[in-house]
Amino acid sequence: MIKKDGFSNNADTTLAQAILIDATVIEVADSAAFADFSSGRLLQRATITNDAIPGEYEIVSILTADGVNFTVERGKEGTSARDWPAGSKFQARITAGQLKNFLQTDESGTYRADRDGQRSFVVNGRVANNYNVVQISGVHLLQSLHASAVSGDQGEFQQDMNMSQESVGGTAYLELGNDIPAYAEGGFLSDRSIVKAPTATGFNYLLDLGDYHSSSEYIHTPLASFDASGSPFPAIGPDAGAEVGQWVPIPDPLNIILNMPSQTSSLVLSEVGFICTYYEATTAPVVSILLRGEDTEHSLVDHVALDTVTKANQVHRIPVASYGGIVSGIRFRVDTPATGKFYGRFYWRGFFFDAGA
Repeated sequence: MIKKDGFSNNADTTLAQAILIDATVIEVADSAAFADFSSGRLLQRATITNDAIPGEYEIVSILTADGVNFTVERGKEGTSARDWPAGSKFQARITAGQLKNFLQTDESGTYRADRDGQRSFVVNGRVANNYNVVQISGVHLLQSLHASAVSGDQGEFQQDMNMSQESVGGTAYLELGNDIPAYAEGGFLSDRSIVKAPTATGFNYLLDLGDYHSSSEYIHTPLASFDASGSPFPAIGPDAGAEVGQWVPIPDPLNIILNMPSQTSSLVLSEVGFICTYYEATTAPVVSILLRGEDTEHSLVDHVALDTVTKANQVHRIPVASYGGIVSGIRFRVDTPATGKFYGRFYWRGFFFDAGA
């Protein structure tokens, strides 16, 4: 069971008895100010210090309380368990691990709660320039049915009320055409521009300026940075090597896999397609889309032209009526590029469910 942090005001006491390095039960002088652990769902973080041992401290997690006896986990948050003499301070202080449970922005401007490295809740607070919009993102999950008891012999259950709209997701912005400019150091580029490498590396590169810069930048990224590693690297702006964003490698020829969230991975897919936001093409791209199951990939569409798009801001939709499996990832592949520019994003629509252990 994942326990929540418990809080209380002015929880400050001392060790009633000395403790050894392997002790898991700690007797304190007074436990009244600490949290109520009777529900079994709380822990409280406490810090042990001693004025006679300057610079040393140990963080513990209080799991249960029996009067003045606390059952604890020792040496938390990178600290080490050690022997402590009677009279050492035992205080419910704020810790770094505790604060990580609260929402905070990461380097991309996304708000995340990071509990012991498990980013289980995300609020996508990225606000594009000139748009006063905040998106709350999450996974709509059809959970295991925790229903009421069967009524008589009728087999009647109360419906799980976890009902919501389908989830939707998509790739980064991609260029499906063959008119991709080569990168030149010192060029003026806008956010989400796509360029070819100065020399062939097996990738094209998407410019992500993030949320903290204007919609376009003068880019001075050194040519040597465009290598064949396939890893993102900094986009360098005009001010003495300052980072203004990042370059994201996109395989060339375009062949990318979009994996579903690892916490769910069980997706019932209802639609995929391509949203074209910039169009200047004389022929449509030909694409294949493959759906990843447990062991294999299933071809949803094979060598299909996205020819329902004839101008910008149109969508080519592909229903998924023919596939009855569970999807854990989607592969998008361009078999023949469009002639000209065909820029936008692949998307998917469907719902997740709890497939059990």
